[in-house]
Amino acid sequence: MAGMHQDTIVDAPPRAVWDVVTDYESYPRFFPEFTEVSIIDTDGTAKIVEFTCDFGKKVTYTLRIEHDEKNLTTRWTYVGGDLKDSQGGWQFKEEGGKTKVGYDVDAKVGFFVPKMISDRLVANNVPKMFEQLKGEVQKRKKA
Repeated sequence: MAGMHQDTIVDAPPRAVWDVVTDYESYPRFFPEFTEVSIIDTDGTAKIVEFTCDFGKKVTYTLRIEHDEKNLTTRWTYVGGDLKDSQGGWQFKEEGGKTKVGYDVDAKVGFFVPKMISDRLVANNVPKMFEQLKGEVQKRKKA
């Protein structure tokens, strides 16, 4: 599996960042790689979410995402789709009037991708994703 952890700082309160990250159906608006996102079901504090994205190849997969609103964390597990597996989550902690955002992902695609290419995709896409997230948080702050 290609696993990694990365942090960033967002100039907004943790709840504001949480609200953007857990607004799954809006992902295609600010994460352009996601072409479609649908909440299939809700089970207690979990949402079952189907994602369709295009990273040069169209991939559809479903995750069960547990939400801990008290601690502002999410954790997901793979349900099915074009991947072999995916686990990860988000953490949002107040730090000096801003939010320290932690992102963990451990994924295995369901088709052959050389390790060098999958590592490069993760290394390039996560910082880009953080910038897109920051942009959406700032946009919502101004609204």
